[in-house]
Amino acid sequence: MQEIIEDIKQFSGNMNLLYVEDNAGLRENVEKLLSRVFVNIITARDGEDGYKAFFKFKPDILITDINMPKMNGFDMIKKIKTSEPECKIIILSAHDEKEYLHTAINLGVFRYLSKPAKVPELVQAIYDSVIAIHKEENRRLFLNQIQTIFNYQNNIVVMMYEGKFILSNKRFLEFFKVDDLESFTKEYSRLLAKLQK
Repeated sequence: MQEIIEDIKQFSGNMNLLYVEDNAGLRENVEKLLSRVFVNIITARDGEDGYKAFFKFKPDILITDINMPKMNGFDMIKKIKTSEPECKIIILSAHDEKEYLHTAINLGVFRYLSKPAKVPELVQAIYDSVIAIHKEENRRLFLNQIQTIFNYQNNIVVMMYEGKFILSNKRFLEFFKVDDLESFTKEYSRLLAKLQK
């Protein structure tokens, strides 16, 4: 487990983690545990406080309870996901009923752990979150670099995957007089259908 903790510290660098829990004693204990694993930790005492803290500090990972005063965890998650869908959310809850699990899945929660969480499970969930964020950032960087290379081409360039356009250069968009590939697909749907036959 020490190796996983070292990897978390290495890969989490500038990342922030927000922990939202209404039970003060539990919040303090888990914060102490988290501080051994993660460098930048913010805590909040309820859903409303957590929501405000989220938009103040812009954490990459959110760990939250469900049943809290002022705003429950699910309501907080819904509000956060509308503007920050990429945030990795880990729920720590004493509730393991199917309806709670279904709600969490529908909200796009990254991991659902039962309270009291076992330390290795929590550390693994944080590790998986950090690695997923790292991979997504690398993917975005890669796509941005490809897009830059495409845009320097004087010819029309487009990339397809499984019969769908996924990337194009500016010359392609200018030639077809569209703003993006989604507009191109709508505008030229009949042409695309003929090409796919």
